[in-house]
Amino acid sequence: MTFSFQRFLIILLLILEASLFAQKPKELFRSDDVLEMTLTFDEKEVFKDTEERNLHDANIQWTEADGSTKEIDLKVQIRGKTRAMKSTCRFPPLFLNFKGSETKNT
Repeated sequence: MTFSFQRFLIILLLILEASLFAQKPKELFRSDDVLEMTLTFDEKEVFKDTEERNLHDANIQWTEADGSTKEIDLKVQIRGKTRAMKSTCRFPPLFLNFKGSETKNT
């Protein structure tokens, strides 16, 4: 065997081994279905806060496949520089801050 062929075989074996032990995707990523969510927060309060950029209370809701409604409380704040300016973007990008305890088992 030549050196390059040995290298090829080693790489191939590493790829095969990695694919054998790869984790199954989480349930959320097993489907291409659209997941509709509703993000609720005080738009006026958040969009005015372009200087200090405090965290503001928010809530996100969605419907599970079994029809049950889930919701999580979180914090939001404006992020970005140019797009956070009202003259550039009507709806600035938001940073969503989830508590780890709120997202467990979701």
